Amino acid sequence: MKRIFLISVLILIGFVLFFLNVNYQSNEYDFVTVESPSGDELNFKKAVTRDQIVKGLSHVEEMSGYDGMLFVLENPQRVSFWMNDMLFPLDIAYLDENKVVREIHSNLNPCEQGDVSFCQKYPSQNSDIKYAIELPAGSFDNYQIKINSIIKW
Repeated sequence: MKRIFLISVLILIGFVLFFLNVNYQSNEYDFVTVESPSGDELNFKKAVTRDQIVKGLSHVEEMSGYDGMLFVLENPQRVSFWMNDMLFPLDIAYLDENKVVREIHSNLNPCEQGDVSFCQKYPSQNSDIKYAIELPAGSFDNYQIKINSIIKW
């Protein structure tokens, strides 16, 4: 009886540690160096997990130690981003799996705090979007990011 109890407790502890580890990992971000069409190297925070992608740059007052955010989607698809809980305007580009810029949404202002149903969404017109990048508004002009640009990393 003690043996069954001990095994059950060890299994329970294993499950708890596993789920704590998964949760911890989902909050860890990797960084990637991106070369813009202008030749500038930028440091991007990389969002891969669902939680990271949903959070994005929400509630970030300033990007300290990185220039922008790269979103990596599991499969090419239609996407839709919005500016909920953002604190500054952004430029967003949607890229295909070859890292070619397919769409750009520039100078997007944050939606006002409150009812998120009023936040404007920025859906992609293309169904082959694999990546998205966000930089502070005006950055795309500075780094020569435009439709058909190739972003390297």
